[in-house]
Amino acid sequence: MTRGGVTAGINFGLELVARLAGEDVARRIQLQMEYEPEPPYSGSPATADIATLDALQQIPPAIAKRIQEVDAAAIARLSQKSERPR
Repeated sequence: MTRGGVTAGINFGLELVARLAGEDVARRIQLQMEYEPEPPYSGSPATADIATLDALQQIPPAIAKRIQEVDAAAIARLSQKSERPR
């Protein structure tokens, strides 16, 4: 399945996630993206429902560990670039 345009593609993707994994998952994804032009759900912490905000604060340990690993690798790469002579 495809959909044209960036915004239309994101909206379509969120709709697809909602159908395949449920609206709660789609809400969390949209909030993580902070995507709120005219979306199907809230993309702002200021307007998101409490259940969605609470769910995002409960990151599974394996995912939290992977995020830390990715962050550390990115910081290391950036540090190497800033140390190079210009």
